[in-house]
Amino acid sequence: LKKYPRDMKRDLKLLKQEGTDLIFYPSVKQIYASDYKTYIYVKDLSKLLCGVSRPHHFRGVTTVVLKLFNIIKPDIAVFGQKDYQQAVIIKRMLKDLCLDIKILLGKIIREKDGLAMSSRNTYLSTQQRENAIVLYQSLKWVKWSFNDGLTNPKKAIKKIRVMIKQNSGKVDYIVAVNKNTLEPVKRLKKGTLIALAAYFGKTRLIDNTIL
Repeated sequence: LKKYPRDMKRDLKLLKQEGTDLIFYPSVKQIYASDYKTYIYVKDLSKLLCGVSRPHHFRGVTTVVLKLFNIIKPDIAVFGQKDYQQAVIIKRMLKDLCLDIKILLGKIIREKDGLAMSSRNTYLSTQQRENAIVLYQSLKWVKWSFNDGLTNPKKAIKKIRVMIKQNSGKVDYIVAVNKNTLEPVKRLKKGTLIALAAYFGKTRLIDNTIL
């Protein structure tokens, strides 16, 4: 978390351009006291996709999001599609804990060449940045292939894996899953979520598309 890229001046400038009225920016100490002991964990969903290689990640996500919801008391919260699993887990948390907050899914914002925007992109070298475009290209390929009749998820995953490896990427996961349960599907169909994570150098990037 300490290594995560932060540029508050840039963020404030962008928020101002969008007409943001209020910004809540607490310190770590304000959110987590030194003797903090309580965590929120959504079973099953947190173990899939990103949860396989990052087993404790979503426990932290759901805990801090619930704390922020309790402080802000929003009617609506917007989460980006790029972190699709996160949005699904938060929706489940709200349902299980009877919280009346509407979750909206914001579309993935991309660079001109298709790479999903992420603060982690700043860690990429020039060559890694060029190679990472394959994530978007592979998702475009599977969407085009599905529209052309491809229904076998294993064939789609195999092809995407090859494309990423050919561009010096190290695959973390590639899945074709039900967009609500995140469970693997046996056949590609409209609404199937294709999600992936891969390393370029030491930088881990994620992306997805819904067929």
